[in-house]
Amino acid sequence: MNMDLGAIAGPTPDASVVLCGSGVSAVAPSNVPSWWGLNDAVLDEIRQIALRALTSPDVRALAATARLEDVPLPAFSQLIADAFAGRSWLDVLTVLNGAEPNGVHRAVMRLVADGHGHTVITTNFDTLLERAGQELGLAVPVVLRGQQGPATGAALHKIHGSVDQPDSMVDLWLDKGRGLGPVTRTQLAAACRGRHLVVLGFSGEDLVTDEDYLGLLAGDGLPSRVTWVCRPATSPGEGARSFLDRLAAAGVPVVTPEYDLAGGAGVAGSGGTDLPRRVRNWLGEALMLPPNAALILAQMLRLRGATGEAATMRAEIRRVLSRIGRDTLHPGVAAAWALLGKEELAGKLAKADLLRAEQAWVHFERSIARHRLTFHGQAVVEQRLLRAAIRQNTAIVALRDADVDGADQFLREAIEILNEVPDPEHSRRMAGVRYQQALLRLVHGEAHVAMIALERSLEYARRCGDLAMEGNATLVLAMCLRATSDDELAAELDRRATRLGRATNDKGWAKQLHDLVAADSSILASGRFADIVTAISPDPLLDDLAAARAAEDPILLAAELRKVVKRDTDRCNRDRLGQLLHSLDLAGDRSPNSLYQRTVRALDADRPPLPDPARFLVEVTALGLSGARISRITLDRLLRLGRPFGFRPYTFVPHGFEDGLTALERTARQGGFTWSSTG
Repeated sequence: MNMDLGAIAGPTPDASVVLCGSGVSAVAPSNVPSWWGLNDAVLDEIRQIALRALTSPDVRALAATARLEDVPLPAFSQLIADAFAGRSWLDVLTVLNGAEPNGVHRAVMRLVADGHGHTVITTNFDTLLERAGQELGLAVPVVLRGQQGPATGAALHKIHGSVDQPDSMVDLWLDKGRGLGPVTRTQLAAACRGRHLVVLGFSGEDLVTDEDYLGLLAGDGLPSRVTWVCRPATSPGEGARSFLDRLAAAGVPVVTPEYDLAGGAGVAGSGGTDLPRRVRNWLGEALMLPPNAALILAQMLRLRGATGEAATMRAEIRRVLSRIGRDTLHPGVAAAWALLGKEELAGKLAKADLLRAEQAWVHFERSIARHRLTFHGQAVVEQRLLRAAIRQNTAIVALRDADVDGADQFLREAIEILNEVPDPEHSRRMAGVRYQQALLRLVHGEAHVAMIALERSLEYARRCGDLAMEGNATLVLAMCLRATSDDELAAELDRRATRLGRATNDKGWAKQLHDLVAADSSILASGRFADIVTAISPDPLLDDLAAARAAEDPILLAAELRKVVKRDTDRCNRDRLGQLLHSLDLAGDRSPNSLYQRTVRALDADRPPLPDPARFLVEVTALGLSGARISRITLDRLLRLGRPFGFRPYTFVPHGFEDGLTALERTARQGGFTWSSTG
C-alpha cells in the first residue's frame, strides 16, 4: 500500500517542505528502532550487566524499577555518555538504519520527483529517504549540518547527520545544545519561507528548550502554512506546541490532523532488527564494569526522586567496589568511586568515597607503569577528564561541607588538568569549574567576582552546548543581579534560565520548570530562592551605581561605571561593562536622548584609562548608535584595541555594539584589511 500525502495534509501546492522524524522510519517494512526503542534497549542491557554485581534481593528488585521515564529522554543518552561511553555513544547509533524504504519514504520522495516538494528535512540518521529517491531515479543532494546546500533545486537536509558518516551524527544534548549553526539555520529558513511545511513522525523534543531550534522564527523563515501530523489520539508535545503557537501568533495557519502513518503506508513487511545483539556487543567492547552499570541505575532512581532507594543501591555498590582488587587495570573503578562521592553530596561518606577514588586512580597509574602500557589519543583524554572529575567532585563536597579553602584548591588543580584537554570537553568542564568558583566567591561575600565567574561559565557552556549548566549559571547570575537591584537584566535572565533549565536530567525539576513556562512565570518571579537572593552580600560600588542610575545623570553614571570596571579589572583581570551597559539599555528607551545613549556618549567622549576590552566596547557601541563614518585613524585604533581579545569581548553586549562591529568589519575590508573574527 502506498501513502497519499494529500490525504493527510490536504492539497499540496508547489514547493512544499516535508520534515520527517523517527516515526517515519519506524513504519514497516523499514522497522528502524525509534529513539525511545534504542535507549530502552541500552537501559535493559545495562540493567543486566548491573545485576552481575548486585546480590541483595532487595537491591536487585530496585534495579528492576529503573525506567527510561525516570529522566527526560534527551538526557538519557547524555547520562550514558557521561557515565562511561563518551563519544563512543555514536557507535551504537549505527544500528538506526533499515534495509528497505517504506511507503512514507516513497511518498515523500515522490512529492519531490513530481515537482511539488522543494526540500526534505529529516532528523533521522538512516539512508532510507535517499534510497527511496534512487528507486524513483531521483538524485537529491544530501546536505549535512553545517554544509552548504545547492543554490537552487531540491535538497535533503539531514540536520542530525547520517549513519553512513558516523562523525556527522548528533544525538547528545551537548551536541544539540550547540544548535544547528548559522549555515544550516539560514538554509532551512530560506527553504521554508512562504511554503507549506508538512511535519511527519516528529516528536518536537528538540524544540523543548528552544522553540526556534530550526531557525524559522529568528531567521525570517515563516512558512505559508503548517500541517503537523500527529499519531491517533495524541497531540503535539510541549516543544512542538510552543513552536506552533509562535507561528500562529505570527499569522501562519496551523493544523494538527491525526493520522496513522503505519496504517497508511502498509504493514506487510516483517522487517526485524538485531538491536539487542548490537547493543550487547557495543557494551561488551566498552568493557563496562557491573558496579558502574549499577551506578547509572542508582542515578536514575535519584533523579526520579527515589532518594532513599538510590542510597540503598549505592551502599550495595560500595560493598562491591570494596572487594575489587586494588591493582585492577581499569579506570572504571576510580570513576565509580568518584561518582559515588558526588551522588552522596556531602558528609564523611562522600569524602571517603572520593578518597577511595583518588587511591584507585593512583593504583591504576602504578599498574600501567608496572605493565609498561602506553595510551594514546582519546584514551589519554578520558583519563585526564577522570582525574579532573575526581577533583571537581571533591571540590563540590568540600564546598557543601563549608571547606571553602579546600574547594578552591581542588578547583585550581582541576583547571591545571583541563588545560590539557581539547574542546568540547574542555569548555564543558571549565563551565562547571567557573560556576563552582562563583559559588565560592558568594560564600566569601564577593558578589562582583562571582558575577564575572558566572559570565565565564556562560561563555564556556554556550561554546560546548551544555544547556543545563548555562541555565544554572544564568539563574545564579540573575540572583546576583536581583540582589544588587539590577532588576531589568535580572528579569530577562530569570526568564532565560527557566527555559534553559528544562534541559536538566532531573525530571522532577524539569516538570516544575515546564509548569512555570506554561503559566508564563519564571523561577525568581515565583518566589523560589528568595532567601538566597536576600543572603547575597551587598556591594557598595553597585549600590552607588544604582543611585547614579536613579539620578539619571549620565556624567555621574559614567564615573560610577568606570569605578566598577577598575575594581573588577584589578580584582579579576576582567570587567563586566558589557553586562552593565546591557542592563542600562534594558531599563529605558532607545532614543538618542535616553540615559543609556547619553551615558555611552559620556564614556566615549572622556578617554579614561579603561582596559582595552572596555574601551573597544564603548567606542564600537558609540559608533553603532551614531552611525558615524569610521575614519582611518579610528579604524587603526579600534583594530589595535580589538586584536588581543578577538572582537567578541563580552557575553552581554548592549544595543549598538553589533551594528558598530558590522560597520567596523565593512570599513576594514574596504581599507584592504583582512577581517578575522578572532582579530
